[in-house]
Parts: sequence; structure tokens; C-alpha cells
Amino acid sequence: MSPTVIRVSLLSGRYHAHPWGQAQHAMGGPEWPPSPWRLLRTIAACWFDAAEPPCSVDVRDGIINALGRAGAPRIWIPKVSFKEIPFYQPVTKDRQINSRVLHYDHFAVLAAPDVYFEFDTELEDEQSRALSHLLSRARYFGRAESRASLTLVAPGQQKQEGYFEARPSGSDPPGGPTVRRRVLVTTPEFTACDLWWVRARVGARAKGNQAPQREITAPQHLVEALISAKKPVPDGTVWTQYELPRLAIVQHLPRRRTLRPPPLRKPAAEIHFRMFRRVPIPVSHTVLLAREFRDQAVRAYGKATGGHSVLLSGREEDGSVARGHTHAYYLPQPTRTLAGFLERFVVVLPDGELGVAQRVLDAILGVSRLLRRDTYPVLVVPEVISPAPTHASSTRWKSLTPFLPPLQHRARRERTDPVQQMLRAVEECVRQTPTLISMKDPQVIPVLSHLYAVPGHARKPRARPRLTRRAGFALHVEFSEPVRLPTAIGADAHFGLGQFAAADAPSRRVHPR
Repeated sequence: MSPTVIRVSLLSGRYHAHPWGQAQHAMGGPEWPPSPWRLLRTIAACWFDAAEPPCSVDVRDGIINALGRAGAPRIWIPKVSFKEIPFYQPVTKDRQINSRVLHYDHFAVLAAPDVYFEFDTELEDEQSRALSHLLSRARYFGRAESRASLTLVAPGQQKQEGYFEARPSGSDPPGGPTVRRRVLVTTPEFTACDLWWVRARVGARAKGNQAPQREITAPQHLVEALISAKKPVPDGTVWTQYELPRLAIVQHLPRRRTLRPPPLRKPAAEIHFRMFRRVPIPVSHTVLLAREFRDQAVRAYGKATGGHSVLLSGREEDGSVARGHTHAYYLPQPTRTLAGFLERFVVVLPDGELGVAQRVLDAILGVSRLLRRDTYPVLVVPEVISPAPTHASSTRWKSLTPFLPPLQHRARRERTDPVQQMLRAVEECVRQTPTLISMKDPQVIPVLSHLYAVPGHARKPRARPRLTRRAGFALHVEFSEPVRLPTAIGADAHFGLGQFAAADAPSRRVHPR
């Protein structure tokens, strides 16, 4: 029987996690090694977090039960040191006296980024495929600071130089002196529902958990339900002493030597980000966010290389605008669940599937915060680097962000009509005439756009363009056969305006051309 091995790659080289039952202000150190029970919770969370279930309930429970009932796994860990960061939480008492409460953020610093869990069980082919898909959905392990990538690997890959084997106490101990660490593991009586459900007591029912069916959503948070049931640990778990080689825990890790790799090129057609903010981001700020993202990426590239990137800046060496739409598109996008507000950010690199310089990718991925001087800044988190474009073909297209006509509309002037301008722009892009172009509700959406210099008006060279409020339009376009629209169309297309998405149904209000 070949074991099941799961690799957890901690992208930042740090592991932030509370030991079970310890509050942050009472921690003696971080959880180490990582708990197998936490890994099973991560697998379950990836299933529940999906909009559409990645696999059936029976397959999900079969995977979790097989891993949970396999006994305490062997954990392969790198050399590690424990660190802490003190910080103060402001507390106001009686609205007059200000005091501060001292906290410590405990975390583990790893000499290598990977941790391996080896379970003594063999999964079926269907279960292995489902587990690989579930693990690919995980974005962090432990607390949210521990960005991670989880994968299912072949047995034997965990036995690498520089890694130590942590075993449950009582099994064959590793050679040499050891230290013991307490780890929360599952028991043979464990069931998948124990990850989110509290079993009723014998002869009585736990408060708020009268129905033990596994598919009914728990009415309480797991921790609150455990407190109500007066259970110190979740059902199906037990504290187990793990023996680690003493050399696996050190006081200080040697400083890593940073070696500059040779210039590399990687396929990267699209880079997807997620944006977070305390208040919603209106779609009118599309150009504002895109321009600041572009400016930060250009500054980061210039600081790192001392050179100029036409791909990032959209300008030639002499400062003139680059032609041919071969430079990057910076595309804030609204979410599908909260219409009218921005949540995603996509950077499209033309011809990126042929390869992009590593320094360019570093400059783009280095952008982490937008509108820094604003009361509520925007946090930008990278998620996916797509090696190929994700834009598909369709016969029906609807506005994802407002379309901004290149020419400002004037009454009784047909050539400045938004629908006519959209028609000409589409014909130039795809060489095919749409069967209809219609307006959606609301038809007019105010947006911030660049205020360019009027011809003949004196202006300083290389002056920073200002933003002005203009009217954008929500459109619906249909073709007789599937076509692939460009990334964005119209004015300020490189800054997110004029994006279209494939529509599943025709528009309600139809204005035939």
C-alpha cells in the first residue's frame, strides 16, 4: 500500500497559526509542527467555499474519513526557528483613560518552504483526482497571513536533504536527541462531520445541535458549540506527542544568500488579482485605480533595472505614446455578485504567452496597495498567472465596464453617437458587422476618464494628465457567428473602460441599428 503524501508550500516561508485552545494574548509560541486536523479542515473548507461542489458529498467524506482514520501521520519538516512581533492594541476605558494592551504575533520561520504530511492510507483514483482539485483551491494554511499552495505529490518526494521526520511518540524515534511537541491529531473514531459539527452527548443533546445529520448547516460556530458542550477539543481528536530531532528547531536561521538569477522569460498572458477594501469600490474609479497600478509598476521596474519598459508604461523612450496596442492593459473588473462595484483586477500582457521578462513580472506582482493616501486604501492580492489568454468567443457580448466613446457626444451629430462609434470600433477590431447594438439599463454611467489636451492648446510636455467626469455607456452587442472581441474597446481601453463579457441571454431593450 502506497501512502498519501500532501505537500504544503508556505509561499512567504512563514507559518502563522494558533495552537488549539490558546488565545493570541496567551500563546507560548506558534503551532509546530502543523496540525493534521487543521489540514483536514482546509480540505473541507475548499469544498464548502466552492460555488459549485467540486465533487459529491460521498467522495468528499470518503477522502476526509480515509485520511482522518489513518492514524497520526508522519510529518516532514525543514529546520525552523520561532519568532515574535510585539504590538499594542489600543483600549479606551471609561472614555477618559487610555491604556494599551500588549500582544505578541508568534510565527515560525522555515529554512525551506515545504511541509509534507504522509498518511498511511491509499486513496482510490477518483478520490485522488478530487483531492488534487480541492487542494488546488486552497490559498492559505493556518492564519490568513500564511499564503500557501497545497498539492498531492508522489510518495517518496518528502525524503529530501535538509528535512526532518516528526513521528508520534511511541513509534520508531528518529536517531539522536529529540524534543517533544504536542499536536492535535484525529482518532480512528473520527468522522468528516466532526470538522464542523459537535456530537450530542450520550443521554442528552448539545445545545443548538439537535439534528446530527451531516448535511444540515451547523447553527453555531464550531468553537462556540464546543464551549456550549464543554468539550476542550473537537470530537474525534486527541493530543499526541510528536518527537522531533533537536536539530530541527534552532534559535536563529542563517541569513539567506540572495543570488540574482539570470534574466528569465515566463509565459504570462494575464495576471489576476483580487482587490479588498473596507468600503465598496465604485465602477467610476476604474481609470483611477488602473492608472495608479500602472504608475507603481513603472516606478518599481525603473528602480530595479534603471531602465524603461514600453510594455508597462505604454510610452516610447522619448515619451511619445506607443502605438499598436502592444502594451499592457490594466483592467479593474466588477464582481458578478455585487453589480456596480470593482473587486477583481486583471493585467493583460499582449503576446505574453510567448514569454515575459521576470523583472516585468516582479514589478507587476510587487504592487500591493492602491490609493494609499485615501481614508480607505485598496489592498491588491495576486491570485493567478495565466500563461494563455482566457478571453473566449461568443455571439452575444455585454458591457462589463462602461464603454467610453472616443469622441464626446454632441446633439444632432450622428458620427458622435455612442452606438455608431461602437459600431465602427467593432468593425475595425473583428472585421465583422454586428447584427445589433443595444443599450442596457442604466444606459449612462458616469466615469472618471483622462482629460487630454485640446489641439492647439499650449501644454507642458510630459505633463501628468488630469481626470474628468464623463458619460460612459452600457451596451449589448450581438453577432451572427461567434467572434472574439478585443480586451477592451474605446477611449481609456488600456485603463479598464470598454470591457465586454460573454452574455448568456439577449438584451432586454433592443435598438436595432
